[in-house]
Amino acid sequence: MVGPCGDTGLKHWLKAGLPEKKAVFGFPYVGWSWTLDDDKDHGDDVAVTHRVAVTANGSINYDQIVKFITEYKARTVYDSEVVGFYCIAGTT
Repeated sequence: MVGPCGDTGLKHWLKAGLPEKKAVFGFPYVGWSWTLDDDKDHGDDVAVTHRVAVTANGSINYDQIVKFITEYKARTVYDSEVVGFYCIAGTT
């Protein structure tokens, strides 16, 4: 079984009758940042000190993501469960 993802959702809409020429598919470039308890333990369900790492409320937009990756030389990691990437630099 495939979990919820953009591909699955789009296929369901098309199967339900949405005309292919009217389908628009996109992803927002936003996310969340947090501070990890252990920089060697990252991914799903890890211990975090607090959610606030880059901004006051933990949210991060596309420009901030690019800046974070550049300034901190963050590495990207592919997560096959969510079918997407996240980036990490130290405990952030």
